[in-house]
Amino acid sequence: MQLARAFVAAAVTFLILDIIWLTFIAFEIFQREVGGLLRAEPNLIAAGAFYVIYMFGLTVLAIAPAVRAGSLAMALWLGAVLGLTAYGTFDLTSLAVIEGWTVTATVVDMIWGVTGTSAAAVVG
Repeated sequence: MQLARAFVAAAVTFLILDIIWLTFIAFEIFQREVGGLLRAEPNLIAAGAFYVIYMFGLTVLAIAPAVRAGSLAMALWLGAVLGLTAYGTFDLTSLAVIEGWTVTATVVDMIWGVTGTSAAAVVG
């Protein structure tokens, strides 16, 4: 039950932060950097699947070990590692294989992945 509550807390935190991030910061950057590659409207089913899978991974790989250790610092660190790994995988692969994907988009999104994921892990 404790991990279910942690999952929900992390998911709500990440979703709120991601909406703020996408709406007020990232949209302009991504529009400028890779605008021609973006959909006119996001695929909400794919986005929802990402959130569920990502929060499951965050709960299992970062939050649960931190809860067992009783350590917010561990939640922060493991969340940052997961964020760097997941967002790095997407962004660096995109940079490698998608014509028009930029270094700026890669770096900005990876920083967000570390920041948002570690924040959600701590709240979870």
